[in-house]
Formats: sequence, C-alpha cells, structure tokens
Amino acid sequence: PAAAGGSRLGLALAVAVVLAGLAAGLAVRLLAPGRRLGPPLAALAAAGCGLAPLWHGLYDRTAWGPVALAAFAALVATAVAARPRLPSWPGLAALVAVALLAGWSALSATWAESVHQALLGAGRWALYAAVLALLLAAVRDDRAARLVVAAGAAATVAFAGYLTVRLALPGAGELFLGGRLSDPLGYVNGQAGLLLLALWPALALAECARRPALAGAGVAAAVLLCGLIALAQARAVAIAAVLVAALLLAAVPGRRRRAWALVVVALGTALAAGPLLEVYGATSPGDRVPDAALLRRAVLVLALAAAGAGGVWAALLALARRPAPGPLRGRLRLASSVALALVGLALAASVAAAVGDPAERAREGVRQFKALDVDAARESESRFASGGGNRYDYWRVAVEQWRESPVAGAGAGGYERAWFAARRTAEDVRQPHSLPLQALAELGLVGLAAVLALLAAVAVGFARRARAAGRDRGQRLLAVAAGGSFAAWALHSGVDWLHLLPGVTGVALCAAAALLAGGRPATSGPRAGGGYAAALVALAAGGALLVAGPLLADRQVAAASSALATSPSAALDSAVAAVARDGASLEARHAEAAARA
Repeated sequence: PAAAGGSRLGLALAVAVVLAGLAAGLAVRLLAPGRRLGPPLAALAAAGCGLAPLWHGLYDRTAWGPVALAAFAALVATAVAARPRLPSWPGLAALVAVALLAGWSALSATWAESVHQALLGAGRWALYAAVLALLLAAVRDDRAARLVVAAGAAATVAFAGYLTVRLALPGAGELFLGGRLSDPLGYVNGQAGLLLLALWPALALAECARRPALAGAGVAAAVLLCGLIALAQARAVAIAAVLVAALLLAAVPGRRRRAWALVVVALGTALAAGPLLEVYGATSPGDRVPDAALLRRAVLVLALAAAGAGGVWAALLALARRPAPGPLRGRLRLASSVALALVGLALAASVAAAVGDPAERAREGVRQFKALDVDAARESESRFASGGGNRYDYWRVAVEQWRESPVAGAGAGGYERAWFAARRTAEDVRQPHSLPLQALAELGLVGLAAVLALLAAVAVGFARRARAAGRDRGQRLLAVAAGGSFAAWALHSGVDWLHLLPGVTGVALCAAAALLAGGRPATSGPRAGGGYAAALVALAAGGALLVAGPLLADRQVAAASSALATSPSAALDSAVAAVARDGASLEARHAEAAARA
C-alpha cells in the first residue's frame, strides 16, 4: 500500500504538471494572442544557465528536477498556445536524437541493473529534449538567436566577474580543490568548461561589434575568462580551446580580424599567465592550498591585463576605421597578413622550443596516459605539462562493457557496476568521462547513433551559418559565438561529463538552437499540424512521469538525512516515504536503514 501510494503521488504530480501547462497555454491563447513571449523567456532561461555554477551547475536531481517540471509545463503551454511551426530539418533531427536518448534510457530500465540510475539518466535527457524543443519554438530568427546567445554569455561573464572579485577577498582558498579553482560549481572541469563556452561569444563581439569600445569589452572579457580557466589547470579545456579556435579560423570567413583578436587575447592572457600558474605551482603536492597573497596578486594582474588588452583592441579598431586611400588600404591588408604569418611562425617556434623533441614528448605523454601515472600530474608544477591521469582506465572499462552488449548497451547508469568490477585504480567514478563512450557502454550502438545524430545535425546548422558569414556580419557573429560554444561543449564532453551538468549543457543547447534556427524569418516555415503539437505534449507528459516520482523520493531522502541526528522517528517516516516513491533508489534504502539503526 505504501508503494502504491507513493506511485500515485508521483503520478498525480506529473498530471498536475501537464494540466498546469494546458491551463497556462489556454490563458496565453485567450489573453495574449499573437504575442511572441518565447524569445525573452528563452533569454531569461539562458541567463539562468550562465549563472548555474551558483547552484552547483544543477547537477543534483533535487536542483534540476523542479526546473524539468517547469520546462515540461512550459512545453505543453507552448504546444497549446502557439502551435509552433516545424523546425528546420536539422533542428527536427537534433530534437528527435535527444528524445531518442531519453526514450531509450527509459526503456533500458527493463534490462539495466539499477532502475533508479536508468530513470535518472532518462529524466535528464527528457529535460534536455524539452529545453531544446522550447528553444526551437522560441528562436525562429537571427534576432532571437543573438538575444539568447548573448544572454547566456553575458550571465557567464557576470559570473566570471563575481568570481574574480571573490578570489581577491579573504577565504578565497576555499574555492580551490587540490590547488585548482573548483567552486562554487564544485567540479573543476565543469566550471572551467562553462567559462570556455562564454569565450566564443566574447570573441565574436570583439570581431563583429561596430563600436570599438564594445569590441574592446569583448577582448577584455575573453582575457578574464582565459585567466580563470588557467586557475583551474584544466587540460581538456585548454585543448578544446585550441581546437575550437582552429575550427573557427578555418571554417568561418572574416579570418584576419578574428586572428588578430585571438592574438590580442593570447597576449593579454600571457601577460597574466606567470602569476596565475604560480598559484598552483607554488603549492605543495601533498597540500595544494593556494597562498592568499599570490592569489590576490594573480587576480590583480589578470584584471589589469584584461583591461589593457581591451583598451589596445579598441584603439586598434578605432585606427582601422580611419579613412585611407584604396592603394594604402590594400597595402595595409597585405602587411596585416604578413604580420599574422610571422606571429604564427613565432608561436610555432616558441612551442617547439618549450616541447623539445615532439616525438619523445608525445611518447612520454602517451606512456603517462596509459600507465595511469596520476603522480606525474600531481607532482608537476603545472598540470598542463603532464599527460598523467586515469581516463585511459575509464575508457577501457567502457569499451569492455560495450562489448558485452553492443546493440542495446548495459542500460543507462550501468557503467558504475562495470567500473567497480574492472577498475585498476581506487578512484570512485560513476561515468567514463566521455559522452560518446558512456552512450556506447550504457545505451549501445543505438545510444551512440543518437549522440552522433545530434552532433551532426548541429554541425549542419553551423555549416549553414558559416557559408552565409562571408556576406553578412550577423551570420558571422552567430557562427563564431554559437558555433564556438557548441563545439567547445561537444569536444569537452568527449573527454569529460559536461553532459551531466544541466546548467552547462543548457548554455550549449542555446547555442545549438541559435545555429539550427537557420536565419529564417519568424513567420516562415511550414505550420505544424496537430501532430507536432501532440508530440510535444507527449514528450512533456513522458518527461513529467520520469521525473516527478523520483524527485519526490529524493526530497524525502534529503529530509531523512537532515532529521537523522535530531529526530530518528521523523527521519524514518521520510525514508519510508522515499522508498515508497522510488524503491529502486539505494539512497532511499540507505536512509531507511540508518533511521532504523
């Protein structure tokens, strides 16, 4: 009876979410017909994602669960009030791919070892599907695309500014884990990854802004973001940054100005690199506690470098806008190209001098990577100089698990069992630190195909923007800003677990929607019949069913844990209620056992 009651309560909450969405949709349709509420609401959601580190990136279901229920209700309201037009075919393909990941994860609960973990993953993917559907409905033209991308980037830069000030205050050492900037999000690579997503809109602003002062602000923001990333000592983020910069230079027209902007950003970051890297290098391998004085000095130097780089870029653009005779302008362009080539050669020479024998350095890095040489990274003065770590072991276990069930996978959330059975290190992890490999191991070839379909669909949207960028400044801005953000998320998620941080992934989904909007006017595109609207309602209802009951159980587990020391009887009541609502949750079972003890 208790289990049945718990299930009924979760079902009732899911039904209430759908009914609330229906009521809201009807109200909008009657009271505000024809008003486009989507773009400002999407921008508000994007800004919330940019500030998500303040809520630990919405990692825990108790944090993202209420957001998911609100998104499901909003999706129902959108389907009822707006009867949204069909997205472009890449947009529809991306939405189907994410919905497939949610549905296949939910179905895998029938063969997964942990039903609780399978439904957790399914609910998160359902949230992403609902958010993407809402964004595709709201972002129908370039203006809305720019608004959403700018809102997410501005909020992230605002967070970076807050973090910079916080680092200069007493107690800033609490924000570091092992000498690396980790808090307030709580995961080093996750926080650095979010900062990287905002770097490309800042670069786009520096390149495309018509006012030199605004372009200078873009460069200053980019230097600030790069400096904070350096404090995180995140190697994957640094590699992703280099690869994305190369992609944008190769694929998007307007390369000369973009290259010079990157040079100024790199020089500004280099000016602050010494003090920033010293924060980690000066700590002891056994006690990575940053020195407060060094940290304050590094932050001050970073702020000055950012302001200086921004001022230099603004001055250069102001000079470039001065009228000049045609022949002189042509010679200046040639000189600029030659100077860029010389800068590239100088950079290559400096890298070669620092690396030494590249073949030997590569062999040593591969050896450290495959040998799980964690000490090589821990004992180095900079993690950027080492290839050590445990990722090779994570990925080895994922591939071995996939071989056991190549088509369907082990079930969502099933990597944990394989890891503890086959690991060669004592590290406690729950996922293989790779979106493609996690999909392959847990969801088989079906899951991997869905992930690749999502990436391919967004890549088509990026290619369309890049082709149009040569004749349209607005298209170039979106190609660099949104294309860079999504590419950074995709590359970083290939070697980490950003996809499990809804706050960070939300920014990437905003970038994806901006690319998939395709530059059409908001009123163009085929009007969807009742089928598409019904599909959106079904997606929302299914997502609500996946999230509502487990979310209630999670809240009861939290209540039991907080009451355990002071009121064991109240803790037991909460734990029993949690088990009734999600009997597959080990956390709920543990809370009940602790209360009974």
